[in-house]
Amino acid sequence: PHLHPNPATSSPYTMETHSSSDFEPGSRVQLQGLARAELNGTIAVVLPPADAAEASQLEETGRLKLACYPKALSIRKDNLVPAPEPDFATPPLPFTALQIARDRKS
Repeated sequence: PHLHPNPATSSPYTMETHSSSDFEPGSRVQLQGLARAELNGTIAVVLPPADAAEASQLEETGRLKLACYPKALSIRKDNLVPAPEPDFATPPLPFTALQIARDRKS
């Protein structure tokens, strides 16, 4: 569960829970509880089914299609949780855009 500001209530935060049906195409998910242990903890992105036949097959098997480099996977919804927010730490660059622009003019 994640805490998110909710302007609709008097409380500044509400608890948001996720069910497997919340995983829309484009959602980031984390794999867990898989027999292939090396995949556990992997972050993937939910992909839309390629066509109606694939959508039907995924629905019948309770799976989602995921982009998981280097290939797409079909994983049971029970083995997915919402991925944690990305924590990108970019070190300061040793130059600025202004310096690059000046160098190109000279």
